[in-house]
Amino acid sequence: MSGFAGVVRSGDEGEGSGIAAERAARIAKEIAFRGPDGQMEWSHPGVHFWFSFLKTGPAPQTKSQPFSLDGKVWLLGDVRLDGRNELMERFVQRGEAIGRTSTDEELVLHAFQIFGEKGIADLDGDYSFVLWDAREKKLKGYRDATGAKPFFYCEERGELSFSNTLEAICAAQGSGGELDENYLADYLLTSWCLEEERTVYRKIRRLTPGHVLEFSGGKLQVKRLTQLPMEEPLIYKKEEEYIEHFRELFHLSVKDRLPGSGAVIFMSGGLDSTSVAAEAKRIAAGSGLTGKVSAQTTDYAPLFDDPEGEEARRVAEYLEIPIETQHAGNCEPFSDEVERDGFPLPEPKHEPYLALNVEGYKSAGKMARVALTGNGGDDILLGAAGPYLKKLVEQGKIMGAVWALLEHLYERKRLPNLGLGIRSRIRNRFGRGVESDPFPEWIRDDFGKRLNARARFEELRKKPSSKHPMHPTAYAMLTGPFWPDVLEGEDAAWSGTAMETRTPLLDRRMVRFLLRLPVMPWCMDKQLLRRAMKGALPEATLRRPKTPLAQDPVWLQVSQGKWKPGGRRKWSKRIEELVDTGRLENCIERSDANGLYANLRPFSLDQWVKSVEMKRGIQ
Repeated sequence: MSGFAGVVRSGDEGEGSGIAAERAARIAKEIAFRGPDGQMEWSHPGVHFWFSFLKTGPAPQTKSQPFSLDGKVWLLGDVRLDGRNELMERFVQRGEAIGRTSTDEELVLHAFQIFGEKGIADLDGDYSFVLWDAREKKLKGYRDATGAKPFFYCEERGELSFSNTLEAICAAQGSGGELDENYLADYLLTSWCLEEERTVYRKIRRLTPGHVLEFSGGKLQVKRLTQLPMEEPLIYKKEEEYIEHFRELFHLSVKDRLPGSGAVIFMSGGLDSTSVAAEAKRIAAGSGLTGKVSAQTTDYAPLFDDPEGEEARRVAEYLEIPIETQHAGNCEPFSDEVERDGFPLPEPKHEPYLALNVEGYKSAGKMARVALTGNGGDDILLGAAGPYLKKLVEQGKIMGAVWALLEHLYERKRLPNLGLGIRSRIRNRFGRGVESDPFPEWIRDDFGKRLNARARFEELRKKPSSKHPMHPTAYAMLTGPFWPDVLEGEDAAWSGTAMETRTPLLDRRMVRFLLRLPVMPWCMDKQLLRRAMKGALPEATLRRPKTPLAQDPVWLQVSQGKWKPGGRRKWSKRIEELVDTGRLENCIERSDANGLYANLRPFSLDQWVKSVEMKRGIQ
């Protein structure tokens, strides 16, 4: 994605922005990796903006920013809109004819001019951007409701710095400053921080998805702008109508994200990513795109017999698309290659094979500038029948509930997932089973007491839920911190590769449709997707159940003596202030396959600390 950054100084009406040349150069340098197609710098009294341009498509883009329609309100940021035609029809209904070749940035400004802030709230797509009103000296920052694109900011002494790149804020401040101990505590307890606005740096904040930031007269305000709605169930007379509606939205969600220059699909052997690949290939073949659709997959050969790579290759052959396979079996967990690269990770990330991930993005970046993923399919399409059946009973539709249950038993020969326990995939993301894990005894006593870590641990063990009548867990996941955290982890800042990752199944139009579906039968084991993709994917793939990783590669490497955690590891001073490394090594020695992952959190945090220290040392 393109990079942007800015500094706004309250009450500065003198010549230029008042930003020192050395400081300006540091900020520009931190976003340069995002934009190989152009670097821009813009200065007016009290404001200084930077932009680095990455050309992707498929929609026209404004390559020079900030951009204005009237010289009064200026846009700076990264924008990719869905539903451009529908948006233009809304303009026509208001008597405004906008050219079909308008860039997404132009459409945003037109929406703001015609509909005001509600026009921004109603936009579909992935975006983080600011609007600078030069007359009123007012800056507003926006982030889409999904959180597909990051937005960070820091307000201090009447100055606001902002960017989609955390390191640019650090550069604007001279350094990242003091670390946020609440963030660090959450990370050590669960592998991530559940408070969306916090970053690893105490003074730097992230704009929560669906919110707007306003800075004017030295005052900063943040408020909610939009949220995923709870809508009435969708009732069709014929089952084919559900399938056709899904196919229409799925086609649009992939088409709006697929550049003419092609894309790489991050593909497993599962149903979600292969469906995205199949639709992308169909669109490319039908529209004569100049670029090709290719795929990248990962397996853990030769460490164990991992079928994932072969399943993905089978689909690639069926679709007649090239595929690249990464073999992770010989990779060592928590490799210091990331540290040696001198490229600091934006924030800690509990991924033992992070170096492999970075290498994968670099390799994918040579194939295309846009990657498509199958993320998001599990949330709704692996639904739970319990809330749905309960809702039918509450509505007096007892026979409808009985019939739905009997029909499932007849067709599937087993009870449906009733949602009485949280799914294992959510457990994994929330710390590999944090609700059943013991409190990590290796947290230093003084640090734990200062942060009241045990009480916080109990709070973090609560399962995500919501008041959605049919999809309570899915709605909670889609509106909470889960997906913004996942999507930020796919941002270019994690690899230094100028490419953009897009998720068709998290298209807001698609998500709103899926949340309205009757859970039975459509959300039982992805029945909707399996039926919609019939003929587009191999039958074996359509019949394949949701398949977890066959074995835990880290546990295998430890149990086979191929990797020994701890040992003579030289810990950073910061980690030793938080973790009793002696107790940690004892816990690791006693760990079984289920407990090892949680006990390795200090390793990933230490990896991040060292990467940042190395970067600061280089500078």
